[in-house]
Amino acid sequence: MITLTSKELDLLKEIKFEQNEQGHSDFTQENVGTRSRAGILGSLVQKGLVYNSYDGYEDEDINLWCLTYEGADIVGIPDSWD
Repeated sequence: MITLTSKELDLLKEIKFEQNEQGHSDFTQENVGTRSRAGILGSLVQKGLVYNSYDGYEDEDINLWCLTYEGADIVGIPDSWD
């Protein structure tokens, strides 16, 4: 079982509402903003709950943070996945 802090859960929910389809999100590095939020996001990545769908695209300098299925199990599937 994965344990989350309240801040991790809040950020996970925020990412859910910014995800507009599977594998694409409007939650970018611009939504992170502070070191604190970057740390929380890093923790969610380490726990396997979110991922950067643009990871590996060398010609793209953007991060699109999306829920994994494990993340969706915690906060629910985004409406856009229906």
